[in-house]
Amino acid sequence: MHRSIFLLLVFLTFVWRILGSELYAVKSPGCGESCSPPSRSLVEVVYKNDSSSTHFVLSASDYFKVPSVFVLHSSKNSTYLTFDWKGINKTYPNSIQASGPTTCYGFAFLTLNSTIPIPLSTLSWRLLDFAEVPDSRTGLLKVTFQSEGSRSRQYFKNKGFVSLSFSFSTRNSHASRPPHIFYYEGLSVLVDFTVSRLLDDLSGPSVSLNMAFFAANQSFAEEQNFRTSTVSTINDELTPGVFETNYVYLNEKTSTVQLPNSSQLPPAFVQWHPVFYADPSPELKSSRHVVTSAQTPPTPSALSSVHSSVAYALLGDRLRKGPRPVAWRLQNFTFADSASSTYITWSILLSLGSPHTEVFSAGLWSLMSISCGILVLIFVVASVTTLVRWRIIRRRQNQFTHHRLLDDSDSVLNAEVIVKT
Repeated sequence: MHRSIFLLLVFLTFVWRILGSELYAVKSPGCGESCSPPSRSLVEVVYKNDSSSTHFVLSASDYFKVPSVFVLHSSKNSTYLTFDWKGINKTYPNSIQASGPTTCYGFAFLTLNSTIPIPLSTLSWRLLDFAEVPDSRTGLLKVTFQSEGSRSRQYFKNKGFVSLSFSFSTRNSHASRPPHIFYYEGLSVLVDFTVSRLLDDLSGPSVSLNMAFFAANQSFAEEQNFRTSTVSTINDELTPGVFETNYVYLNEKTSTVQLPNSSQLPPAFVQWHPVFYADPSPELKSSRHVVTSAQTPPTPSALSSVHSSVAYALLGDRLRKGPRPVAWRLQNFTFADSASSTYITWSILLSLGSPHTEVFSAGLWSLMSISCGILVLIFVVASVTTLVRWRIIRRRQNQFTHHRLLDDSDSVLNAEVIVKT
């Protein structure tokens, strides 16, 4: 009886959780026909439950040339974003605003570096794939932006491209592709960054990517950075760097002391594994190492670049030094051994909350369970076999001990010999 009541409560909790939350995407909200072309698209992904709302703003288009994603979190589920499209069209600051107090974090993809720097803001981006609701089977909602190059210069071979695929989930889960990064229901976005078929004269040295990390509700002193950490775990991913996970905590300083007022803000972090794949099939033979540099303060060129991004529309002049400047830093990633490759794919996560930790992966737990079961079975069989053999030997010893071949009276040594003559 108690078991039935418990199972019913679990089921009702699950149903309430499903019905009490929603995840959906809107393309260029409030823009109308002027944003119909895929090259002028911005996407807002909204997650709401009974107590809060989370808004992701992602774009790589003619309006916002710098590819980026920002997450705004509110403790009220009635909070919404307004988009001033006239201001956006003229690159005005603060043209995207929330109806209530929010916390805001994000990152932007600035430059792809090879033999020459390729500012990603100079490429012609378009919305390649868009879904308004999550897939009913996988629970994933995906949005993809892609560019085949610039109008003024060629960077890619035939059928070459650079793309950014953003994935959201309606449940806590691991990504289906290696390195299987974990993301939270409605609070995380997993970004797959892919470069395919760069021109030969651009693929000489190892390719690197320059990014910017933002914490809108915080400020930094000149010498301060976001706190970082590297966590080593035992995992079943047989690839370089698989035993390491890198984190950047967007609400903490390098001193490991939380930023002012951060106790009132939801924590947020960026996560990646130091491994990329040189083939569309993420396998051991196609895995390569990613080298991460130290964080650096924003440069004038980076500041100029983010003026054509969602960051400027959200944060405005706070990106510059002022009474309440935004905390943001540059981070560079080098894809080692990528010079001879025509394909690069790498994953990075932006999430609210604290990092999900697990000592062993699900696959490794299964392998360990099977191994332990086999060892127990071997021990039991060996013990039974040893016991049976011991009993057989004891039985034979008892037979030899208690049954004499000749009685003393029958011994030929004691027999009387009568010789008749």
